[in-house]
Amino acid sequence: MPICCSTLGRRLSRNLGSVFVLLLLAACGGSGDGTATPETTGDRATSDSLAIQVIPQASALETAETDRQVLRRTSERLAGLEVPEGPRQELWATHRQAMDSLWATIEERHLDPMGGWASTALASVQQHPEAVFYPFGGPDFPSVEQFFPTSSTYVLVGLEPPGTLPDLAAFSDEVLSSELERLRDGLSNLADKGYFVARHMVLDFGQAQRLEGFVPVLYIFLARAGFEPTSVRFLDLSDSGELRYLEGLTDTQPYAVEMLFVPRDAPQAAPRRLYYFSQDLSDQGLAAKPGFEAFVRRLGAFDVYMKSAMYLPHEPEFGRLEALMLDGRSVLQDDSGVPWHRFDAERWQVDLFGVYTKTLANYRQYFQADMAAAYAQREEPSPLPFAIGYNSRISGSCLLWARRKDML
Repeated sequence: MPICCSTLGRRLSRNLGSVFVLLLLAACGGSGDGTATPETTGDRATSDSLAIQVIPQASALETAETDRQVLRRTSERLAGLEVPEGPRQELWATHRQAMDSLWATIEERHLDPMGGWASTALASVQQHPEAVFYPFGGPDFPSVEQFFPTSSTYVLVGLEPPGTLPDLAAFSDEVLSSELERLRDGLSNLADKGYFVARHMVLDFGQAQRLEGFVPVLYIFLARAGFEPTSVRFLDLSDSGELRYLEGLTDTQPYAVEMLFVPRDAPQAAPRRLYYFSQDLSDQGLAAKPGFEAFVRRLGAFDVYMKSAMYLPHEPEFGRLEALMLDGRSVLQDDSGVPWHRFDAERWQVDLFGVYTKTLANYRQYFQADMAAAYAQREEPSPLPFAIGYNSRISGSCLLWARRKDML
């Protein structure tokens, strides 16, 4: 799972080679602001409070919107949902068979139990389809969409650049086959553990790959969830959090990507929005990019989701992120998120699910005795029918759902 550059570098350098750490730290940059020119919002506005501008400096590859049919065809082929006739039919059929098997495992182990549980346990928040903010989520759209299936806007954050829009026709058969196999290997961690593994992210989705970044992965996730992308655009943010869509070509990686999507069986539905930001969420990183905090707060009454976050919100250099999360309407997280003692009973109504008795040995310093006591004092346990987070590997999964009392 992508996390803060400096802290991750310190933690992993003891166990990983210096080459990997350098690769990871190199993935932390974002785009500059540039000079903005106003543009009428029209259907580009994400809400009344999200102003939009376009700057003539741009993304890694694309300028304006890509043809909708091309977007749908690309996403369905990458997801293994379409096998086109022609010389590559056997290649795509092999990919489809492998993806069907992989996705069946992901659904059976993780997504179906998550969605079934959330439809009851999180029913009240699902009645208010607004925005959800997923720090350290990387490209993990599948799980956040299960918990918040009615949200109109999803904001995912990682360190890796968004990547580029894939041109599958430009690859040789050998390269395409290799790239599709690599994508499947990257997704196997999600099938096995339910989360992406930090040390694999650069190798699986880094800039050294032909299908680079998270855009191809997000194509797969949208298509497998029953959606089709209708627009894909790269963007930057002004210091006040305004969206600035990018035009033209540059050698630098884009800072963020916006994907508009609709249900495949309801193509005329109002588009929903998925954002992925390449953003360092440490205090230093947020200070260097003030527009990001402003953008999140412009979302209005947003919900927060977090899991498998390496306990970074417990560290003092993530105070700004913690404050931003606690400005949300609700927080759904495992024990690696905001520390238990920060949820003041006067302000928050908190429900505890699953079990919490210990942490992995690597994270023993983050064990929360007060949270364990709160779990022990519950009158009736609330089990989780799925594995989530690090603790699922040793003692069982836990989730905390905190809702602000002034927003119930």
